[in-house]
Amino acid sequence: MRAIDRWLGVPVCFALTALERLLRRRSDSPPRNALAILLPEAGSLALAHPAIRHLRSLFPGIRVRFLVFRRNRHFLERLGIVAPEDIWTLDDGSAWAFLRSSLGFFRRAWREGIDTTLDFDMFARASMILAYLSGARRRAGFDNYRAEGLYRGRLLTHPAPYNVYRPIALNYAALAQALALDPAEQPAVKQALRIDLSLPKEDFPAERIAAARERIREAYPALEPRTRIVALSPFSGNLLPIRAWPAEHYAEFLRGLFAAREDVVAVAIGLPEARGFCRPMFERAASPRLVDFIGRTKDIGEAIDLLGASDALVTSDGGPAHFASLTRTPTIVLFGPETPALYAPLGANVRCVYLGLHCSPCVSAFNHRDTPCKNNECMKQIKPEDVLRLTLQALE
Repeated sequence: MRAIDRWLGVPVCFALTALERLLRRRSDSPPRNALAILLPEAGSLALAHPAIRHLRSLFPGIRVRFLVFRRNRHFLERLGIVAPEDIWTLDDGSAWAFLRSSLGFFRRAWREGIDTTLDFDMFARASMILAYLSGARRRAGFDNYRAEGLYRGRLLTHPAPYNVYRPIALNYAALAQALALDPAEQPAVKQALRIDLSLPKEDFPAERIAAARERIREAYPALEPRTRIVALSPFSGNLLPIRAWPAEHYAEFLRGLFAAREDVVAVAIGLPEARGFCRPMFERAASPRLVDFIGRTKDIGEAIDLLGASDALVTSDGGPAHFASLTRTPTIVLFGPETPALYAPLGANVRCVYLGLHCSPCVSAFNHRDTPCKNNECMKQIKPEDVLRLTLQALE
């Protein structure tokens, strides 16, 4: 998809820019029917929550829809940013499926009169094309201004700078703010944004926690009411596998955890494709208290319930860290190729581990998250004993 975005996206953006210079589609009326676009990763949807809240404070009565990949719909529903009927999806199962679902999106956007778009995707051409062809006359998104590369035409009516020194959640909120400002004043948003970046926490009643623990007990019959649960999400996904902490480090961490606390079990979660990465962890930890729950959650909702029933979560940067931000579960997040200064999950229950090597972060919006690194020392040098110390503190 990255190659398609580059080689097809650039000429399409160039052609649409030429068309826009002829049409000059603009609108001075306030936004009433907005569409937010955030396609690739489910975790980033949590970071967009404050921006949508800020948008609604700027334009009371605005209706907001959200366009995401179909696989991310469950998390967006759980976040409650928009009503379920206002979640629109695209199919990224193949290039043909993406094209077919995009054509359906264009028809729907024109039919329902989308007048405003917020493109939360960082310098992606696909999202820019979707925003423009939606028919919206107000289009907010990140602009590279005079930086070389990252070309995606001149299709934004309300461009805003991407500030690498501010959290992504605040950058997203800047797009909402840009819509309330005079677009002639550039770079936009010449003001300090003081907005609430918190995320609402879900209530987990006793029956939901009991149901989640019962599912764990099916895999680990020795689970008792007093047993403490540490959830693990070792696999960082196929999109950015470089974000993963080594499986051998997880095994060493687990040996220390089981030696320090006899009342603790660890539950490994993840999609079925995580099994190969996790195999060395299971082999080296060699403990019945390491529960294999990989592939046993049917959707993101069940995963969140499991995290809500846990006493701690240890994970690398990625979706599960943000899923846990809906809960009050203490969460230890390991960063390396990306930085917590930008992507830390929202909430006071989060502890981030980041060594700050000179080469880190090597994954950014400016390289379309495509790093040449094949040896993630930024993750390998995170010591298991340091992660263990934070986990034991969370269990106190």
